[in-house]
Amino acid sequence: MAGNARMSDRANALSGDRAGAAATSLLRRASIAGAFATLLLAGCASERVVLLPSPDGHASRLQVLHGESQQERTELKVPYEAVEVSSGGARVRAMDEAEVRRNYGPVLDAMPAAAASYVVYFETGSIDGIDPESQRELDRALKDVSTRVQPEVTVIGHTDRVGDAEYNDRLSRDRAAVVAAQFRTRMKSLGLDDSNVDVAGRGEREPRPGAETADEVASAKNRRVEISVR
Repeated sequence: MAGNARMSDRANALSGDRAGAAATSLLRRASIAGAFATLLLAGCASERVVLLPSPDGHASRLQVLHGESQQERTELKVPYEAVEVSSGGARVRAMDEAEVRRNYGPVLDAMPAAAASYVVYFETGSIDGIDPESQRELDRALKDVSTRVQPEVTVIGHTDRVGDAEYNDRLSRDRAAVVAAQFRTRMKSLGLDDSNVDVAGRGEREPRPGAETADEVASAKNRRVEISVR
């Protein structure tokens, strides 16, 4: 089967050759900012696509384009709704969780965990001073890494607007580097590739929404490191 998937809002699709067993089914999963998904099917004699619930609980929809030139459109709006596409056209039907699990259990079990986000807050001017709650958040993120087969971690440092831009750029990178070092240590201890840890500093340029301030105003919400584990 040749095809391309574009998805949003963590919309998840399960698709596979109806003539094949669950082990030969293909799971497509992707996420891009937004609230809609499009799945293109081409060159498939027979195909079933199932819309799975969004991991974060948000509503998701899936638009399936099919036909010889992908001019035909079928939209799935409800979790576990399925469309069966063949040379005779498309037929939508409702499935339930039990049926999807029964038919596609091995594929679902092999599905990678959804990306998770964590935020750690810092004391003013500090690269390693975090409060107890932030330490617990960091511990949760480190534990998360331990549950993934091939984890990838992105660590991005931020500052408030106290100090000049050059200083804050350096401070944000240093904060991210300190946090990233803990992930690399944890991954090495697990025998994982610690090169999958990306580090960046944004300085004062990206305040949290709703936490924008004037220059030289301290902001605890902006003295932070954002962590993505996937």
